[in-house]
Amino acid sequence: MDDPGFARQGIGVRALSALCAHLLDTHPMLVLSLGKDRSHLVRFYQRIGFEYHGDYGDYTVVRY
Repeated sequence: MDDPGFARQGIGVRALSALCAHLLDTHPMLVLSLGKDRSHLVRFYQRIGFEYHGDYGDYTVVRY
Protein backbone atom coordinates (compact mmCIF):
# COMPACT_ATOMS: atom_id res chain seq x y z
CA MET A 1 0.00 0.00 0.00
CA ASP A 2 1.25 3.47 -0.83
CA ASP A 3 -0.36 5.78 1.74
CA PRO A 4 1.03 9.34 1.75
CA GLY A 5 0.15 9.57 5.45
CA PHE A 6 2.99 7.17 6.19
CA ALA A 7 5.57 8.75 3.89
CA ARG A 8 8.88 10.02 5.29
CA GLN A 9 8.51 8.28 8.66
CA GLY A 10 11.39 5.84 8.13
CA ILE A 11 9.14 2.79 8.25
CA GLY A 12 10.60 1.26 5.08
CA VAL A 13 14.18 1.85 6.21
CA ARG A 14 13.55 0.27 9.62
CA ALA A 15 11.69 -2.71 8.17
CA LEU A 16 14.25 -3.45 5.48
CA SER A 17 17.15 -2.93 7.91
CA ALA A 18 15.66 -5.53 10.25
CA LEU A 19 15.12 -7.95 7.36
CA CYS A 20 18.70 -7.49 6.13
CA ALA A 21 20.10 -8.04 9.64
CA HIS A 22 18.09 -11.27 9.88
CA LEU A 23 19.23 -12.49 6.45
CA LEU A 24 22.87 -11.64 7.16
CA ASP A 25 22.77 -14.05 10.11
CA THR A 26 22.79 -16.91 7.60
CA HIS A 27 24.04 -15.35 4.34
CA PRO A 28 27.43 -13.67 3.78
CA MET A 29 26.14 -11.04 1.35
CA LEU A 30 22.95 -9.53 -0.05
CA VAL A 31 22.76 -8.28 -3.64
CA LEU A 32 19.90 -6.42 -5.30
CA SER A 33 19.43 -5.76 -9.00
CA LEU A 34 17.37 -2.71 -9.82
CA GLY A 35 16.06 -2.07 -13.31
CA LYS A 36 17.46 1.12 -14.85
CA ASP A 37 14.04 2.73 -14.46
CA ARG A 38 14.30 2.11 -10.68
CA SER A 39 17.86 3.39 -10.20
CA HIS A 40 16.49 6.30 -8.11
CA LEU A 41 16.07 3.71 -5.34
CA VAL A 42 19.85 3.43 -4.89
CA ARG A 43 19.81 6.26 -2.32
CA PHE A 44 17.09 4.46 -0.33
CA TYR A 45 19.16 1.26 -0.21
CA GLN A 46 22.31 3.21 0.68
CA ARG A 47 20.57 4.55 3.80
CA ILE A 48 20.14 0.93 4.89
CA GLY A 49 23.78 0.04 4.31
CA PHE A 50 23.91 -1.17 0.71
CA GLU A 51 26.67 0.16 -1.53
CA TYR A 52 26.40 0.99 -5.21
CA HIS A 53 28.28 -1.73 -7.07
CA GLY A 54 27.83 -0.71 -10.70
CA ASP A 55 25.61 -0.76 -13.74
CA TYR A 56 25.43 -3.95 -15.74
CA GLY A 57 23.37 -3.88 -18.90
CA ASP A 58 19.86 -2.87 -17.95
CA TYR A 59 20.43 -3.16 -14.19
CA THR A 60 21.94 -1.21 -11.34
CA VAL A 61 23.43 -3.45 -8.64
CA VAL A 62 23.75 -2.67 -4.94
CA ARG A 63 25.47 -4.95 -2.43
CA TYR A 64 25.25 -5.17 1.36
